[in-house]
Amino acid sequence: MRLPLLAAAALLLLASACRPLYLPPVPEAAEPPARPVLDVELTVQDGRPLLLLEVVSVPERGYLGLQWFAPDNREAASESIWLDAESEGTGREVPLPADVDAKEGTWRLLLSLHSRVLRQLDVTVP
Repeated sequence: MRLPLLAAAALLLLASACRPLYLPPVPEAAEPPARPVLDVELTVQDGRPLLLLEVVSVPERGYLGLQWFAPDNREAASESIWLDAESEGTGREVPLPADVDAKEGTWRLLLSLHSRVLRQLDVTVP
């Protein structure tokens, strides 16, 4: 009689050990930060990566950071472009800086604003 009673107590103890002892708090709904709307494409022109950038809308002004990463995954160059309300509707071509050797392989470009990553693009240079 004692053995089944001990077995049942052990099962209850194990079953209750897997349950959380508290209810986790539910965070309040938060709006994501406003982000600029950009139409971007990373392409290759004359054997060098080239960013085609069109600014559709800019909810908050700031510097758009561009970080170029070479095929060996090391940062090869960085630059920034000022975005504000006057930038809306404009387009530009941003090539890999001329002082950087465009090695064969996959190049990556990271776009960020206020230390928030917006996009990551890649293109293969033949």
